Amino acid sequence: MYLFEPLYTVAKKIFKVRLFLGEEEPKSYRETCLEVIDNVLQCNFSDTSKACNSYNHTVIKILSSRVPSKSIQTLKELFQQQNRYDVKLVQLVRDPRAVVFSRVNLKWMKHNLDPSFRENVQRICDPILQNVRLGMLSPPPWLENRFKVIRYEDLALNTLNVAQELYRFAGFDWSASVDEWIRALTNHTKQGGAYSVYRNARVAITRWKTAPEPFIRAVENICGDLMDFLGYEKWTKENRQIRDQ
Repeated sequence: MYLFEPLYTVAKKIFKVRLFLGEEEPKSYRETCLEVIDNVLQCNFSDTSKACNSYNHTVIKILSSRVPSKSIQTLKELFQQQNRYDVKLVQLVRDPRAVVFSRVNLKWMKHNLDPSFRENVQRICDPILQNVRLGMLSPPPWLENRFKVIRYEDLALNTLNVAQELYRFAGFDWSASVDEWIRALTNHTKQGGAYSVYRNARVAITRWKTAPEPFIRAVENICGDLMDFLGYEKWTKENRQIRDQ
């Protein structure tokens, strides 16, 4: 953070607007986020700007919950600065049953029997649905042809093809080294640790199926519209029989 310009003030601003789970956004949050993103896109670093400028593309990962107001509308002014840079947005989505199950297991939110469960799950699903509907169904001119949705499950199970699709969308050149790197990562069947880049994809994307059925049904009830829009199938008797075998 101390590398960002203008000066040390940006780092201080970032510290002051740290956003914790469930907290209301400070008034300065949106302005500071856009300032940080803008500095990164322009390679505004105090010591490493030359290295940054040696590359043709910049990729920034932003957690959905950290996007100001959880809405991609707040990024509009970044997209409109086409004379400075051309921005494209990829939204990575995941089965909400898996997302909520993971958060409950991590103690980040309470289970489905708690009165706060519905509201907390809505905070996850509703903004995602609004964003993907905006980007896919009725994109404004500044977002048209610059927004793409990728499902985590598709990426995990069909990594190479999805990666090639992403490269085409972003305008990146595909290379043999990228191909080899992805194949090396996806050939591992063992599950890595919490911070490992190696995952057994089939295990990772189906772990939520070990959750109690009432929990699964509760998430489906709250996030049904999002699941339908993204093509996630609801829990069935067949699912239960397979799980119980």
